Amino acid sequence: MKLSVLIPCFNTGKFLEKCVDSLLVGWPDIEIIIIDDGSTDNTWETMRNIEDDYPTVVKIFRNDTNIGIGRTLDRCVGIATGEYIFFMGSDDYLSGNFLNFAHEQAHNGIEAIGTMTTIEDISGKKIAVGKLLLPIFHRKHVIIFGDWPKDLSGVDRPQEEALKDVEVTMNSTPDYHYVRWDGNFTANHHSGFS
Repeated sequence: MKLSVLIPCFNTGKFLEKCVDSLLVGWPDIEIIIIDDGSTDNTWETMRNIEDDYPTVVKIFRNDTNIGIGRTLDRCVGIATGEYIFFMGSDDYLSGNFLNFAHEQAHNGIEAIGTMTTIEDISGKKIAVGKLLLPIFHRKHVIIFGDWPKDLSGVDRPQEEALKDVEVTMNSTPDYHYVRWDGNFTANHHSGFS
């Protein structure tokens, strides 16, 4: 039972190693698909180094131009071979045992596994706590994103809509860390968190 972690990137080279390292414990059969969406920083070079370090786990790709997060995620989905899908922010990271918990739940037939989340600033200071908006979920629930997200208010998020009637089993520990910084479009948007 493979997990495909899909990571779209744009100018997040300084966060990427921590993100990938946090994914390497807990799910025995994992592939990490990273697509650089036309970055102008060191993201591509960082991705190449990570692929060299983990050639059997990490697959890297590059968009010639910036096509946006929705279409980049669609490209990731097209490459993914896993039975389960997990969308991961390239500037975010995991802690604790979320992937162990999720693998156990998936092994028992659960189709969506979430975790509590900590939003933190770039220094690690906690800003808010909430639920992970897009859990690990069975591939049969994946849909095409297109130009998602269309606005910053959280409206028109098609994958969330597709999962709205799917029961999500929750890990109660805040093991997903959303890192918010000036270059991140959600830096000042904390919908669903308190």
